[in-house]
Amino acid sequence: MFDGVKEYAASIVETVREPLLVLSSDLKILTVNRSFCNTFKISIDKIVGKFIYDIDDHQWDIPSLRLLLNEIVLKDSVFNDYEVERDFTGIGRKNILLNARKIHGKDVDPSIILLAMEDITLLKEKEREKEKEREKEREKERELRENERFLRESQKAAGIGSYVTDLATGIWKISPEMYNILGIDESYPHTLEGWASFLPADTQEEVFAYHTRVESERKRFDYEYRIIRFKDKEERWVHGLGEIEYDNQGKPVRRIGTIQDITERKQMEIALKEQEYFFKESQQAALIGSYKTNFISGSWESSEVLDQIFGIDQSYKRTMEGWLKLIHPDDKEMMEHYLNQELMVKHKPFNKVYRIIRPSDHETRWVSGLGKISCDKEGKVISLIGTIQDITERKKTEEMLQNNQKLEALGVLGGGIAHDFNNLLSGIFGYIEIARNTLDKDDPRSIVKGIEYLEKALSSFVRAKDLTQQLLTFSQGGAPIKEIGSLGPLIKECTEFALVGSNILCLFQLAEDLLFCDFDKNQMGQVFSNLAINAKQAMPHGGKLVVSARNVDLENGQYVQISFADEGCGIPHHCLLQIFDPFFTTKQTGHGLGLSIVHSIVTKHNGAIRVESIEGKGTTMILSFPAALEEASASTVSVVNKACTVSSSSTASTKGHILVMDDEECIRDIIEQMLTDLGYEVSFAINAQEALEMLLGSVSESEKMKTVFVAAILDLTIPGGAGGKEVISKVREREDEVNHNHKLIAFVCSGYSDDPVMSNPSQYGFNDTIYKPFRKNDVDAILRRYLNKKNKDNLR
Repeated sequence: MFDGVKEYAASIVETVREPLLVLSSDLKILTVNRSFCNTFKISIDKIVGKFIYDIDDHQWDIPSLRLLLNEIVLKDSVFNDYEVERDFTGIGRKNILLNARKIHGKDVDPSIILLAMEDITLLKEKEREKEKEREKEREKERELRENERFLRESQKAAGIGSYVTDLATGIWKISPEMYNILGIDESYPHTLEGWASFLPADTQEEVFAYHTRVESERKRFDYEYRIIRFKDKEERWVHGLGEIEYDNQGKPVRRIGTIQDITERKQMEIALKEQEYFFKESQQAALIGSYKTNFISGSWESSEVLDQIFGIDQSYKRTMEGWLKLIHPDDKEMMEHYLNQELMVKHKPFNKVYRIIRPSDHETRWVSGLGKISCDKEGKVISLIGTIQDITERKKTEEMLQNNQKLEALGVLGGGIAHDFNNLLSGIFGYIEIARNTLDKDDPRSIVKGIEYLEKALSSFVRAKDLTQQLLTFSQGGAPIKEIGSLGPLIKECTEFALVGSNILCLFQLAEDLLFCDFDKNQMGQVFSNLAINAKQAMPHGGKLVVSARNVDLENGQYVQISFADEGCGIPHHCLLQIFDPFFTTKQTGHGLGLSIVHSIVTKHNGAIRVESIEGKGTTMILSFPAALEEASASTVSVVNKACTVSSSSTASTKGHILVMDDEECIRDIIEQMLTDLGYEVSFAINAQEALEMLLGSVSESEKMKTVFVAAILDLTIPGGAGGKEVISKVREREDEVNHNHKLIAFVCSGYSDDPVMSNPSQYGFNDTIYKPFRKNDVDAILRRYLNKKNKDNLR
């Protein structure tokens, strides 16, 4: 029976051109056609009689195929166009379309199953390629729709609409956003006349002229103009961009472009221009310019007003060297230090007043600079931005005000001087007149009385001398004769002396390691004495005065800080600004020069003074003096101080001839008497010529001087001619030749100490200084000091 079925199946199979399998009802292969073997590269004898799922190394054991074949066997069902995609040995991956049917023959039993196959691999590849093309088209459509949406949303967000205008007909088409910009809908006439109605009457001619020019010159349309929206008649600013397209003959056919609503931007630009104008006018009115400095590039930018202040133009080199070149020579070192230290190192905001010299007119101007720095992550200053104001007029006004205040102060000062000197002169004249009237050569008692009155006159003279010294210190004169030393002993000595006999308890808090300072001992003694006296007067019923001194580190270096803190009545707040004014006082007694002199001395010593006071509780005066850069030598002692320690009753142990040059007869009379009493011979010269002839002799007599002077006292200034400085200069030039290596001891003498010769006599050829007015003890002490030393040197 099986052979009959097989023959039956074979007769059918060979008539089919597509691959075909004939299966038994138990799914064994009865036969296959040649097309199957050729398609799947398999021999017929290797598959016939085998279970379908076992052939070709189980390649046909496909779960879904099992399911379908079982359906056919059990239910006599049919399946068509079942697609299988699988990798087959020898032929690779294939797409196979399966069709299966169960057949019952009339004379054949059992039934057979026909499994037909169609290789649709190429067809599937073509379909996949077509699908790829279709997907590309769909993607393009999506991108196009997305681009259109993006363009639409972007135009809406940016207020930009697009248009196309047919230049032949004047008909235009616009994007949705253009409707919003123009305030129209689709019913609005899209014609040239309709477009013209958007333009204000005062701009139509200008806009159309621009269009005509662009077309003739074949340029791109780029123009800002105003329109009036149709819907609400609101005026808006728009920016139009466009290109003209031409046909093959070069004839313009259409314009394509965009229009953007720039109203908000234009309003901001107008407001900004107004602000810039206001800012510029404000800067111009206030003479304030602005700048920005880039320290990385070393360059700076400046506003127009700043250029006017600096007197420069656009060609000026705006570099750091260029800025320093503008600065006044006297301020340049200060500004370089300020820039390098305060800004670059300490990172402080720029805040400095300095002078410039304008290149345009070489005029000196005062400016006030303010600025804020910016730093990078490493803390390095990279930029400075700020303003510079011309304050020249303000400076002139301040100077004028200061001059007025000085004149007012001088008026007060003059009145005070006249008052005090009149009182002192009255006392001197009165005591001398009484002494003269009292003296009677026949009455010994009258001599005693006369001497008593002369002593009182002398006492008034000392007070007058003290007043002149105070006035010299207060004035621009009175330059301190400084020596390096410790202020501690002087503070204690002067304070204790000023408080002798008072009911004030003084507590000293003086640091043992107090730094040395460079100071004038006499002037500084005045400071401490005046402060102690002020404290004593502030506590008439007694109290405590705390005097302290310590070392402090300030921005400019090391300082010695001294304070006098009392428990007195304090100073009213409204008086604090006046306490350093001359002759200002809140007390019933005194002439009001004390604190003025203190302030003047402190200033001359490059120091500072400030006051802290609470009315009813007390006052603290705080002084700061810069520490000296070098220590004092053990032998440094004030000449004036030494002079004060010499006994007035002693006379110079070495006699000799002394030359005195002075134009005042009374000075010559007094010093002659003093020097004669001290055992010296005296010769006088009233001018430089006489002094030089006596000291050096004439040219013909240079080898035979008549008199050898052991010392010379030379007045610093002689009216109408050369003074002591010129005389000693020529003496030093020739004394080795004339005096045979005899070194003249020379003293400069003056009542005014502002000249540097008085502060530094040795630099000008003098040995020392004698200040007017002087007493016999002063002259005796300084002569003994130098002449005794010279004699000792000669003995060696």
